[in-house]
Amino acid sequence: MRGKKLFDEVFRIEKPEARYRGRNLDLIKRRNTCLADRYYYYGHFTDKRFEAILDHLQAEFFLSTRTIRDIIDAQLPYLHELKQAKPGRSTLERKWPHLCW
Repeated sequence: MRGKKLFDEVFRIEKPEARYRGRNLDLIKRRNTCLADRYYYYGHFTDKRFEAILDHLQAEFFLSTRTIRDIIDAQLPYLHELKQAKPGRSTLERKWPHLCW
């Protein structure tokens, strides 16, 4: 239609800002915290080496090892807190009861 573009530019009705769509950020944060706890568990309570830990985490969380490494790097401050707090196995079991510790 002739003149529609001009009309739209002059009288454009602003749409309300769209809600965030996509993956739930709270769930991603919880998953990353769970992954960090699991990484701490394997590193502290088992004698697995780094590559074996990554293989276990890959199987448990269905993520690539590259993604797991990125998450672990992002969770370093939390991992340092864990190292300071030295939570026991039972603490991790209570926090994540659905996992087999």
